[in-house]
Amino acid sequence: GGYPGGAGPDEFGPTSTGGLTSNLSDPLPGTLTKSNVFRAAFNGRTSKGVAINLSNNLADTISAIFGLDANTAAML
Repeated sequence: GGYPGGAGPDEFGPTSTGGLTSNLSDPLPGTLTKSNVFRAAFNGRTSKGVAINLSNNLADTISAIFGLDANTAAML
């Protein structure tokens, strides 16, 4: 009780990531297809290891920019 609209104490708070995850993950595939780095990696038929490193680097960068914890970043 006492929260607007019947929301719980942490509704839309720091640990509520549904909106953020949706806001980032919905446009992400389109953005990646326009990325020169990912396009070059795809067209160059890079190795699995390079693809994993690129993906991990992207996840780390997104996490750092938005201050996300590892669990939230993993959902993306």
